[in-house]
Amino acid sequence: MIYACGPAAMIRRLAVLLEDHPVPCQVSMEERMACGLGACLGCAIAVRGQNGERQYKRVCKDGPVFDICDILWDEASKEE
Repeated sequence: MIYACGPAAMIRRLAVLLEDHPVPCQVSMEERMACGLGACLGCAIAVRGQNGERQYKRVCKDGPVFDICDILWDEASKEE
């Protein structure tokens, strides 16, 4: 099991490194949390839902820890 935290660019790189290796990995996403209550959606990230569909989770309420395989990096790394 791998546990990681840090900037999105570092976590994205870790996801690339783990693509061909079946190592479970939990990451703590560090996002701007304007309200900390989930109301403003400023910390929302795109994730893969149970049926494979795209959904958005709030880091402050639904996380901050996520499975690295569930994060959809095309959206999560838009500020890189």
